[in-house]
Amino acid sequence: MQNVRQTRWVRCLTTQDREKKKGNSFNLFSFPGDEFFDLLNLDSISAMKIDVEGFELEVLQGLKKTLLMYKPFVFVKYGIYLQRLTLAIKEKFRRSGSICEFLREIDYEIIGFGVRREQFSRD
Repeated sequence: MQNVRQTRWVRCLTTQDREKKKGNSFNLFSFPGDEFFDLLNLDSISAMKIDVEGFELEVLQGLKKTLLMYKPFVFVKYGIYLQRLTLAIKEKFRRSGSICEFLREIDYEIIGFGVRREQFSRD
């Protein structure tokens, strides 16, 4: 089974690379991070950085098994740009709470969560 998945991923990556080099557009495939790390068969993972522009919770959920198994230090870049109080901003705040809740459910300690001052606008 693992060889089949590995072959599928290599084929997809090769196709994407070939099309990109030709200047063509291509469909990007995705899969849960747990599948990727299963394929790598690593002895340990000490840290990971997640910067996925609004899909942080989904990525973390797709890494649940990996996070529980390896307990790496996780840095999640989560931008909240407060230019106007809109529904989109309220949704980002709600999702940030969901991210923290998910991490706590799998026994992660949150050691920092903040917004840089320059992200705020008085407009």
